[in-house]
Amino acid sequence: MKAYRLYFIGLDGHFAKVEVIEAADDAAAIVAAAQLIGGSGAELWELDRRVKTTFSIPPKRPGPSLSLV
Repeated sequence: MKAYRLYFIGLDGHFAKVEVIEAADDAAAIVAAAQLIGGSGAELWELDRRVKTTFSIPPKRPGPSLSLV
């Protein structure tokens, strides 16, 4: 088993939290990480090697509506 680190990226773009994932290989670690991410931005690392980066897209905020009243 290899130890991977899943770094969650905060709204300010900095790492906010880390979770350790033990997995047999990159594919298994990516599957495990996907279950933990839940729409957050994150980077998955194994030692000094970045395995995968994911970025969530913030939900669109409704813009100002134009009223012709």
